[in-house]
This record gives sequence, C-alpha cells and structure tokens, in this order.
Amino acid sequence: MKNILNILFLGGAKRVSLAERFISAGNQLGFHVNLFSYEIEKCVPFASVGKIIIGKLWSDNNVYFDLKKIIDEMHISLVIANVDPATIVLANLCKMFPELGIIATDLDTCKLFIDKQVVYEKCLQYGVPTIPLSKDNFPTFAKPKKGSASKGTFLIKNNAEKNHILSIINENDYIFQEFIDGTEYTVDAYISKKGEYIGAVPRVRNDVTSGESTTATIIEDDEIIDKAKYIFSVFDLFGPITLQFIRKEKDLYFLEINPRFGGGVIASIEAGFDIPKLMLQDYLGENIKPQKNYKRLIMTRCYREVFHAVDN
Repeated sequence: MKNILNILFLGGAKRVSLAERFISAGNQLGFHVNLFSYEIEKCVPFASVGKIIIGKLWSDNNVYFDLKKIIDEMHISLVIANVDPATIVLANLCKMFPELGIIATDLDTCKLFIDKQVVYEKCLQYGVPTIPLSKDNFPTFAKPKKGSASKGTFLIKNNAEKNHILSIINENDYIFQEFIDGTEYTVDAYISKKGEYIGAVPRVRNDVTSGESTTATIIEDDEIIDKAKYIFSVFDLFGPITLQFIRKEKDLYFLEINPRFGGGVIASIEAGFDIPKLMLQDYLGENIKPQKNYKRLIMTRCYREVFHAVDN
C-alpha cells in the first residue's frame, strides 16, 4: 500500500486541474494523495476530486484555530492558498503554529503584496520598473488598492469619466496609474522552503476572463526572468509565486505579485515545470534542483460541469 499525503486547499473551489496535478505528482513519488478544500459552501467543482470542508470566513479570527484543528485531525501535510485573502491566513497560520512546517511566504511580505499602493512604493524603493501613477493624464487606469481578479477596475478616458468614477468610489481605496496598452505576461515560479530559486516560466496572457488566463502561450524571455529573479532577491518569498508584467514596445513594467498559484499555472506545469511535484519533494525534504528547458505550448481552456446532489 502506498504512503498517504493529505493536502488541504484554502479556497480551492475551481482549482480542479491543479488538484489533479497534485494527485499525479503524488503517484509519481509513491504516495496516495487525499485532497480537501476549505470552503464556505459545499457545491463547488473541487468536490469532484476531493472532500469539501465547510469552514469560516477568512476574516473570522477563529479561522486559525479551526484550521489548526482540521490539520491535526486530518493529518494534513500541505496547505495551499488559492485566493489572495487565503495567503494572509496561511502566513498567519504558519506564524502562529510553526510546528506545522507550512511552506508559505511570511506574514509581513504577504500583507505588503495585498496593497497595490504599498507595492508601488516598494518598487520605487528597490528600482523595479512599474507603471507611473497618473490621475489627470488620460487614459488612466483605476484599480482597488486591495482588489484582485480585475474586479472594480476602471479605464478612464477623460475628465467627465474621471468625475463620474470619483462620485461612485472611495478615492482613497484606489490607485490611479497610466494605462499601458501592451502585452501582458504571467510568470509562474517556485522558491523552496530554504529560500532557493528553483525556476520560473513566463507565459503570454492571450485571453483573460475575470482576471484569469483562458488562453496562454509559454514563451522564453530572458528579460522577464531576470526581472523576476531580482524581485525574488529583495522580498522574502517561499513556495509557489505568481508575478505579472506588461510590455509596451521595449519597456517592461512590473504589475503585481501573488504568493500563491496563479489560475493559469497549469500551462507551466504542462510545459515541464511541475510545481506540485517540486512542492511535494520540498515538503519531504528531498534536494530539488533549479529547473529549466520547458516546452513551448499554447493552453486553451474549456468549461467542464460538476454536479451536486440536492438534499430533499
């Protein structure tokens, strides 16, 4: 009988493909993987690959003790954040209960990345090229300082539109930057629990729906990789990391960073950067070496239905 690894996703809801990759990685390493996802509702697609555990809101102060109880009772080996608020919860859980051995970016760094205004200021401090602030030079782009998945964003083309937007939002909650009409890139990376750079794969975000790649192309781009490595050198990052850049002509700008798996990470995994397997090996204490030489490919996505029985 195979050894068993139990993995808990935080907000895994739609991450069925990623969950399946962890099952496959476990099999390759001689483990049977059981999957769980911490949710506030049971009817989510993840139920097709694992067990749903109904939990508390990320903002609930009792969420940490609830998770600790679940981790102990279910003998959880890995805990994986899948949405931005869960990165804070995971980092805090790691700080409160270091004996759990969680692979996660530290709490102070996670808090920094939640606020786009703070990230912008840190970019200036460390010389990371990022999009300049701009409220009066049009077009300009307004986005929530603590938003995600492109929710609540506005492209503003003139003064009339700006005045309208300012009348319906709290200006202090937003950051206003120049609108760059360029090519967007995502970088999927992994930093070991020892802080070692293991690898990074850039992909073009060809089509995006609700802030997530629906069509992506794996590319080779030394400039993007070099910029990503520099960012890794100035921040304390661990585990799966997602960065975003945008390029207009010869200018490359850093957009944002998330200390978690990106929604389109499957493209990088399929290209040969098997982060689930690397993460399992990292957890098991195996020596993982820097990765390179990935396949060039295009990922397209389709809808897949999951059905749930309705209790009478």
